[in-house]
Amino acid sequence: MDIGIASYQIQIIDEPIQFGQQEYAKKVEIKTFVEEELVDISFKGWLDKKVIYDHLEKKEPILFENA
Repeated sequence: MDIGIASYQIQIIDEPIQFGQQEYAKKVEIKTFVEEELVDISFKGWLDKKVIYDHLEKKEPILFENA
């Protein structure tokens, strides 16, 4: 089996995205390339570090699903 070299292009987009009940203020676009050919585009939610620190300070759970 031949294995190619994978690379990724990641971009933070200033648009909201929702996964189930979890809503994110920004989304992350992840493009996957193998041997410089685009093979996949996926999206995740962006968790700002301030949001993470606020949850930690309040001892609240942080939902990382799809983030």
